[in-house]
Amino acid sequence: MADLAEKKEKFYVFCISGELYGVQLDSVCELVQIRPCDITDVPGASVLSGLITLHGAVIPLLNPRMIMGLSAQDCDIESIPVVVCKNSDDVAGFTTDTLGAVEACKIDDVKSNSNTIISRIIQIDNRPAKIISVPELFAAATALENRAAG
Repeated sequence: MADLAEKKEKFYVFCISGELYGVQLDSVCELVQIRPCDITDVPGASVLSGLITLHGAVIPLLNPRMIMGLSAQDCDIESIPVVVCKNSDDVAGFTTDTLGAVEACKIDDVKSNSNTIISRIIQIDNRPAKIISVPELFAAATALENRAAG
């Protein structure tokens, strides 16, 4: 039987606002590049960048910068990296600055974090990567949208 220290978890790691972030690989459905003109605006939305159509399905596109209180992204870009994730029956995409890479991390190298959206912190090439809890990200987006609506 493999020792617990030998087991590894896999994360998809990417960059937002110059910092490393990630999500557990098993929550990632797809990685896509979209053009800004392919995003349908949602009037009055606070944390939605808009809606995108992917394989015939309309998917909300979350803005993690707004949800996590980060600075706005420069809008003068031709292609936007999107991570499409699933939580139970909910599917949503969120924008990142760059397409990233899959990283494996020993379970004992994963540090817990008390922040609800940032569930853990791992080390990638001696840099911390904040692991986003997809269920908490979706819940925070819903709560912020509900608060903005009314």
